[in-house]
Amino acid sequence: MTSPKISVLIPTYNYARYLPEALDSILGQDCTDFEVIISDDASSDNTAEVVAPYAARDARIQFQRQTKNLGMVANWNWCLQQARGDYIHYLFADDFFIDSSALSRLAAQLDQHPDAGLAVAARRLADDSSRLGMVAENLEREGIHDGKATIRRCLLVSKNLIGEPSVVMFRRALAKRGFDVGFKQLVDLEMWFHLCDQAALAFVAQPLCAFRQHTEQQTAVNARDEGTRLEMFRLFRAYQHAAGRDDSGFTGQLSYYTSIFAIIKGLRRSPVASAEVDAAIAYLNELIPPAWLPLASSNYRVSKLTTTLVRSMRKRVVAF
Repeated sequence: MTSPKISVLIPTYNYARYLPEALDSILGQDCTDFEVIISDDASSDNTAEVVAPYAARDARIQFQRQTKNLGMVANWNWCLQQARGDYIHYLFADDFFIDSSALSRLAAQLDQHPDAGLAVAARRLADDSSRLGMVAENLEREGIHDGKATIRRCLLVSKNLIGEPSVVMFRRALAKRGFDVGFKQLVDLEMWFHLCDQAALAFVAQPLCAFRQHTEQQTAVNARDEGTRLEMFRLFRAYQHAAGRDDSGFTGQLSYYTSIFAIIKGLRRSPVASAEVDAAIAYLNELIPPAWLPLASSNYRVSKLTTTLVRSMRKRVVAF
């Protein structure tokens, strides 16, 4: 059997009500060389009944209902293990494409730039009723971004500027180890760092997908788990070699120390006092030379102000 170019993966759990919109947005794409793998993680709703007519009329759609709940990350990895395409694109069941050229445009980026390990698009936020809102914070500049510089930039603001899995297409060959099950909230960002550590990133500034925000989504549940507050520190430790101080100039060193300062600030905001948090803060404090501390603090405040202004401008654009 000939392998498809793209594997679109849909790990889902109790999202039957959203699946038709997601599937319709996939089948409405202007490219056809893809497979769709849906893994129902032992849902208690009517997911199987919703998917059945789609699978019956389109042989590209494969459906698997897990006999026991695997958990979010394990279900993502199960889908990845089944994929046959050269390129991987997750589309979560509660998200949907808003442009019929989403898959073809991201695939074209990987085709045209063999040094890129992932292609990313901007995304619009959507509510539970599929109303589109503002463009989410992203990498801003269209084109090729150095992978390690992207890691440093995300660490600088302690945020996932790359985006959720529904807006990322990546090369399967670079992601064979799968998502790290040791992460919960930042599991996608850890994978993007893994890919950026190996290759460049291609960014499309036009929003191609809607990322739905609602209280039931797993990332919202995870965000309420205080244990996830240490994950940015763990990411820094794992990719410190990529985020390392740039000895070639002042700007690189300032970015490095500011990223450390940002992680410290995040840890200090944690309402849960623990020996692990204290140890993480102590480790990071040792990395910032005293002479750099006021500069890192000032640069952190400027970065936060810039982020706030950009977010405010996006909201105004949506309002108009």
